[in-house]
Amino acid sequence: MFKKNRNAGNGMALEYITPQFVEGEIVVQLEKEEVERETEKWNSALIVYAIGEFPGYFIVKFQSLEDTEEILMVGPYSINYRPLILKKWSADFDFSKEFPTDIPLWVKLPHLPLNCWGSNSLSRITSTIGTPMYADECTAKQSRVSFARMLIEVNITKPLLDKIVVKDPNGRVFTQQVIYEWKPMFCEVCQVIGHKCDPNHPGEHGQARRRRGHAGQKNVVQKWISKGPIIPATQTTQQQGE
Repeated sequence: MFKKNRNAGNGMALEYITPQFVEGEIVVQLEKEEVERETEKWNSALIVYAIGEFPGYFIVKFQSLEDTEEILMVGPYSINYRPLILKKWSADFDFSKEFPTDIPLWVKLPHLPLNCWGSNSLSRITSTIGTPMYADECTAKQSRVSFARMLIEVNITKPLLDKIVVKDPNGRVFTQQVIYEWKPMFCEVCQVIGHKCDPNHPGEHGQARRRRGHAGQKNVVQKWISKGPIIPATQTTQQQGE
């Protein structure tokens, strides 16, 4: 019985490895193969951030990278009419931050000339907004030509462009409109997503949140309660319009 309880099957066995000293300082050198193996386990995971007064992270792991990309391509998503921010997991993701400032946003380019729908042209145009990730299926197949739609990782601490000046190979210059399917609120005072402080009372919202967090802290019990399925925001908009 005692042998079974000590078995690594009930946890994970560890061992002592003599630390290395480099110029009088302890430096931990990790093994490349093990780190790459663990990285591979989480490459198909998404970081899900729920917007609200009490925001939080969820890590959702999928069976394959293809499943992860398919979920990203279908969005945006909402829960109880609140948007969810989805971001691919990466090895340098910092859980100590409230949320990264670079987040994926769906962007539309209405009435974009059809000869500008090539992958290189779309990449060049959308790189002025952020880091291009994907074009949706209708854009890739050009089965809907009223607008091109792309997922772009954008730094929300900077102003979001609503127009882009484009010059084609023939020297023709035109201004392209940019439409964001959802623009996250970012408070420059509190440095958080989901609200903006009253300009007449800067920082008031963040201070109120902190006061609520400290008051009665010992009596607070957090409990997750399911309030409904997660559905794409586009579907929610259609339901409201019916």
